Amino acid sequence: MKKSIIKIALCLIAVLFAVSCGNNANSSTNPTINDTPKNLNVTYTFLNNGNSRIDVNTAANNNQIKKEVDLKITVSPTVSVDAKITKVTSTGSALEAADFTLSKTSSIITGDEIKITLSSTGIEKLKTAAKKTAINYTLTIEFTTASQDVENKTSTRDISISVMPLQEITKTQVETMIKNVGSFYANGFSGASFNTSSFQLNASGFNIDVTSNSDSSSTTYSAKNAAASLSLKIDSSALYNLGLNTPDYSSTTYSGKTANLVFKFTPIFGYCFANDIESIMTSGLKINLKLSSSSWKD
Repeated sequence: MKKSIIKIALCLIAVLFAVSCGNNANSSTNPTINDTPKNLNVTYTFLNNGNSRIDVNTAANNNQIKKEVDLKITVSPTVSVDAKITKVTSTGSALEAADFTLSKTSSIITGDEIKITLSSTGIEKLKTAAKKTAINYTLTIEFTTASQDVENKTSTRDISISVMPLQEITKTQVETMIKNVGSFYANGFSGASFNTSSFQLNASGFNIDVTSNSDSSSTTYSAKNAAASLSLKIDSSALYNLGLNTPDYSSTTYSGKTANLVFKFTPIFGYCFANDIESIMTSGLKINLKLSSSSWKD
């Protein structure tokens, strides 16, 4: 009897050992597959040197976005998502979700860029807002996916941006500033003189001729000095009040009796040019100083 019990016990031990070895073998040759769905995670970075501000010209006759907010999107896991603005909060002007737009709202994948800007209704609402003052907003953007490989199919991000209603600089204001210079000398204090009191911008690239009748045939005038002289005569307070930086005139050239002064103006923070005068930032305001008897040099 005792021998039978011992045999049975040994058999049970052998069976248990065999089962254990079999399980270990299966574990090493057939590892468990982790098929647990992942959670959607969408992140972003600001492009254009981290710009998070929308600049908009809200002048009465203008509805123009001057600067947008650009985001670069990263989606994890590798699926495509849709995006929509669900909420907007602010301590300033009461813009709503419908007042902002996204440049792309569907089939967004990692590496895509999305622009945040204002809708036409948003711009209209800002026309009565204070100019040159940034208004802070938090936009809640909801990203969703239909992928079956993702368990939590929604990723929500709160994005902090600002909106700046700009003060517009008009063509008439620039004309008045140049007219107020009046007379100035090519060499700063004497010799050939020019007068800008009748100065008027035209539609042909802002290319203006100003002629001197007081130059001497025995004198050669410096085009660079003439440009510097005119720049000094433009009142610094007038520049500031108008919203302009000191102009760059380094592109000045000359040929024979004509000096081609090129003044490139840029607005200071919070200002922008009207559409019909924007070219003076790039092509510049061109004032051609013409001598009657003498000539120009560098």
